[in-house]
Parts: sequence; C-alpha cells; structure tokens
Amino acid sequence: MSDYALMSNQWTVTPRDYPRPVPNSAGIPRAIEDEVLIAPFNDIATTAAIIEAHHDELAGVIVEPLQRTIAPRGGFLAGLREVTARFGIPLIFDEVVTGFRLAVGGAQEYYGVVPDLCALGKSISGGHPISVLCGRAEIMALVKPAALAGPAVLVDPGVPAPVSHVAQTGTFSGNPISAVAALATLAELRKAGAYEGLFATGRTLMTGLQRLLDGAGIPARVTGEPPAFEVWFTDHEVTDFRGVLGADRVMHARFTALLLERGILKAHEKFFVSMAHDDEDVERTLAAFASAVDALREWERGGRPSS
Repeated sequence: MSDYALMSNQWTVTPRDYPRPVPNSAGIPRAIEDEVLIAPFNDIATTAAIIEAHHDELAGVIVEPLQRTIAPRGGFLAGLREVTARFGIPLIFDEVVTGFRLAVGGAQEYYGVVPDLCALGKSISGGHPISVLCGRAEIMALVKPAALAGPAVLVDPGVPAPVSHVAQTGTFSGNPISAVAALATLAELRKAGAYEGLFATGRTLMTGLQRLLDGAGIPARVTGEPPAFEVWFTDHEVTDFRGVLGADRVMHARFTALLLERGILKAHEKFFVSMAHDDEDVERTLAAFASAVDALREWERGGRPSS
C-alpha cells in the first residue's frame, strides 16, 4: 500500500482523461497526486506517447505485467521495454501476484520481457511473510542497508552521509523461517511437470466456466491466465482496467455468493489455482460452476435487484 500506487485502479473511482490520476483513498496528499501519471494498459501507442512527452521527468514506469487478470496483448510489454530503454527510464514490474505463479522466472520469463526492477512476494514462501526486490546490478548497488549506513554517520559526523544510496531496512529482513520456506517452495516449483499440471488445471476451469456461461446465454468474459483468472459479466472485450468498469458488478457479486453456497471460495476479483488442486477438486468446481450458472440465469430472469 503506497500513496504513489493507490491511483486510478479501483472500481469506486471515476477515471479522468489520461494521464491524470484519481486517488483511491482519502488521506493522499495532493502533492503526491501531482507526481503520478496514469497510462492505459494494452495501448502501447498512448502509453508510449505519455512516456515520450514526460521522459525527462519520469523516475520509472511501473506495471503489473498481468494486470490483475487481464493478459497483455502481444507486443505491449515489449513496447514498454523498448520505449523505456530508449529514454533510460527504469521499467519496474509488480510481480507480487504473477511471480512464481506463471513460471519460476515469473511473468518476465513467461512473457519474455525483462524489467530493470521487480517486486516479488507471497507465493515464493508458501504463505510465510516475505518480499523480494530484485533488479539490474547497477541499480541494486544503490541500496544501502540502514544497518550499514546509519552507524557510520552517527559515530563519526565527519563522514558524509551516503546520499548516493537508498536506505533499506526491515524488522524481519532475512527471517530464517521465511527464507527456508521460500527455498522449499522453490524446490517444489522446479520439479518436472509442476507448471504443466498447474496450467492444465486452470485451463480446464477457465474453458469450462466460459462454456457454461455461453450455453446459458449470459454475457461474460473469462480473462487472465490459467493460474489466475476472473469472470467479467460484460459482452465487451476486456483489455484494460477501464474495460471492467462497465461490467455488471451486481451479477458478479451474486455469482460469487452462489459459488460460496456451493463450497467454492473465490477471491473478490479473481480465481487462484493451486498445485494442490487435484482432479477431484476440478470436477467439484466445474459442478459448482454449472449449478451456480443455472441459478444465476434463473435469478436474472426472475427480476434481480438493480443494485
């Protein structure tokens, strides 16, 4: 949660024209709002034009390579890589969700585009608290742990403060339990067939859900990648965040509730697939999908509430 990042990515906000942001939360200073530009995902022409117009003042370009559950169009991430490299602007991937879900090397391996910096977390440690920042050596060399920088300044005031470095510290940095859990998780992820099985499970669920919705005559689009996907109740193609703002949220909430009644818990904005899910889980989920879609169709025909 960062003031800089809490801009124009919530259903509750009304977007402004690019590149003006809309804060997602109360309490964000106007000064921060003025320091952030918003560009459209999957629209490389508009995004590149914004970057080109502001290239001499941009500290970095941050993108979630799989934007929640919206996959990048062919050439979009590569286009971002080209335009940022041309102007010497760091390209930063937020891979907290995609890291280790799409491949051992994350979305950058899966999509074949390598950023300058990358933030990771969650799935690397199998549930234990951990976060990872990685990137190009010349950028990472600027990170100066506070434990190393602080004492030199305090003990000897004559030594200049390390203004050329970025202070970095944390209460649980290097926590041995989380680190060991991460190593164990990586060992499982590297086993032969691990990702093939994960993707097969997710693909079966995605295609099954779309087929059921189509058969019921309910306008909907299932988007994302097999390990992380979502259903949007709309008859329009969904290629960016603003494309989901017109989706039927009442229908979505009802479908989520119907699934919960049938023993299937989904996140509020996505389905997460696990390597622990087996064939029996898939069959049970598809059966719940079928029953929930039938109930959703009857609910819609019966005059559902407007909000």
